[in-house]
Amino acid sequence: MKLPITLKIATILIASCGVASAASSIVASCQTDVDFTTDPTSLSNELSSAFTAKVGWYDGAPLTTGSQFTDINAHWTAVGSVAFATGTMAGYNGYFNTRSLSYPDSLGLAGKNVWLWVTNGSNQNLLMEATSAPTGGFGYKFHLASDVPNTGAVEVNAAYRAGWTLFLGTFTQTGANAAYGGSFVVNIPETSTALLGAFGALTLIRRRRA
Repeated sequence: MKLPITLKIATILIASCGVASAASSIVASCQTDVDFTTDPTSLSNELSSAFTAKVGWYDGAPLTTGSQFTDINAHWTAVGSVAFATGTMAGYNGYFNTRSLSYPDSLGLAGKNVWLWVTNGSNQNLLMEATSAPTGGFGYKFHLASDVPNTGAVEVNAAYRAGWTLFLGTFTQTGANAAYGGSFVVNIPETSTALLGAFGALTLIRRRRA
């Protein structure tokens, strides 16, 4: 049975008190109450540690259902990442717990929206941008360490799903996790017609040779 848990990605200034440099900020987080899956019809399809949740910023061209890892990675500024079903969520496929992800001002992300990229490092990907803030006093953006206020929060759950814009992948409120808000579903490109045609031609050639 799934436990409803909340994920919050917060950008927090670490004061210059010997804990961290004043030129660095941190993305801190808890967990999520809406799972990630390859197919929402069964909980057995929830993402395992073969998938990674990446926090950062994307500045590339619009994506299509045929987009894959290399298309995103060429335009990705990384802040940090964590595998699914790890950390305090070990054993729970479909969920991830991002650690405190430190990033320097020199990355040039101040004022930009937070992006979340879920990937298996190949053809299964989901990409979304935090485009609005559902609660007062919090912004879905990266901050300078010197910003005042310098704290923002990004909720990844069913209640605040409207705060995210999906560019690759889908969200569904139906399926095996419906009672807990729904699921984010990674995009898996279909085998192209050209490849299917080539495979058919190869099969025909083999039959003729036989």
